Amino acid sequence: MNLDLFYSYFIAYLTGLIEDDPIPYEIKSLVFFINSNNEIGFSGSEEEDIKIIDLYFYFPLEAEYFDFKPLYNYFSNNKLNKIQVVMVLKSLLIKLKKEKIFQKFNIYFGLLFDKAKKI
Repeated sequence: MNLDLFYSYFIAYLTGLIEDDPIPYEIKSLVFFINSNNEIGFSGSEEEDIKIIDLYFYFPLEAEYFDFKPLYNYFSNNKLNKIQVVMVLKSLLIKLKKEKIFQKFNIYFGLLFDKAKKI
């Protein structure tokens, strides 16, 4: 799979969410995580420093999931382990941080119920 193509779908998904429901002004951090189904979860927090990605961090921005079948197939067909999946997510988020709409946020990523890593 071409990760640049995937990124174009990913950024379109995120900007679509934000256009439909703008991120509240009190959100300081965006959190992206991989759940057990290899879906990318997207959420936000009023906290500037996220330590652990758990189910308590996402208020007031509700969690959304980017379930993109070609990406899931890419992960499965190439037998990527969770660490490799997180590295793919990291490469996407490094590009995302350069997008004007996301520059004002702290961006964290990782596996659900694991330590948060900052971009």
